[in-house]
Amino acid sequence: MSNVPPELQAIRALLRDYVRYERAYQPALGLPRAVPYLRLMRPSVAPERETEQDEQVDAWAMGIVEACLDDIAPDHRNALRVAYWNEAGPAVWRSGRLRPGQLEDLCIAAEWALVALVRAKGLLI
Repeated sequence: MSNVPPELQAIRALLRDYVRYERAYQPALGLPRAVPYLRLMRPSVAPERETEQDEQVDAWAMGIVEACLDDIAPDHRNALRVAYWNEAGPAVWRSGRLRPGQLEDLCIAAEWALVALVRAKGLLI
């Protein structure tokens, strides 16, 4: 069994959902599907939702997560972005400002900071 507190498990699940939500954003560019390079593009990574109401709830929750991310310290925000974007795809994101062991410490501190903010906004009980 994991020794991770339930609050951290919940915030990590929200952060993974947020990264997935952000990666799924695809603006309408008005290009036809017949454009050769578009045929090679992978489809959206957004999970399929059953109803429009599910999509609205997801957008509301991810808006809260984004607002809370904006409210934490910049070095914490940077550490979370590097860690979770690397987890969601190819591990190519780096921060020249962080030492190798410092990323994990900053992530844990940032996750605890987010727990308080997300709980204050009512997304986490």
